[in-house]
Amino acid sequence: MSVRISATDWAPGGLSDEDLVAATKMLKDAGCDLIDVSTGQTVPQQKPVYGRMYQASYADWVRNEVGIATMTVGAITTPDQVNTLLAAGKADLVALARPHLANPYFTLQASAWYQDASQYWPPQYLSGRDQAYRNAARERAELTDVKLRARPASHEAKDDPRAGVQRAACSAALGRRIRAPSRTTTANGACPCATTASSSNS
Repeated sequence: MSVRISATDWAPGGLSDEDLVAATKMLKDAGCDLIDVSTGQTVPQQKPVYGRMYQASYADWVRNEVGIATMTVGAITTPDQVNTLLAAGKADLVALARPHLANPYFTLQASAWYQDASQYWPPQYLSGRDQAYRNAARERAELTDVKLRARPASHEAKDDPRAGVQRAACSAALGRRIRAPSRTTTANGACPCATTASSSNS
């Protein structure tokens, strides 16, 4: 048996944190198996704070504070978000509504993206299933390549030993500057190792 609750009314004088814990504990003691954690929609003067996965923190709190399985809903729009919530232990189930209305193939496309061969495909779609899996694998590889190419260069000194020495000197000088600024800053207030580096390159 599952019960849906509004974890907050988003309004002064509404359900408190203590009320939420007490109510969910009573439901658990009464034999409830799962709490479907939503928020708001209880009073017209509510002022909800919307955002990506904005209700998941309430499901997480009920799950860990009361020790009961939870389902989270609201502003969850991608398969990655679903898997992140489940893998992080913030909820036991994730329910989607609008994403399926906007894209009736949401689940099939997600299964292709993650190469999940166990997903059921209606018989009339089977001829396109293999192509969907091939396309998704190629798109993942391309996306990974783009991310790797866009990643900024590492600041770690690997090829030029002098850069490592200069960076170490800069860190040491910065530490001294924090303790005694007058002894470690240059005339223009720049880091001493910056002056050393520029003079050595000229």
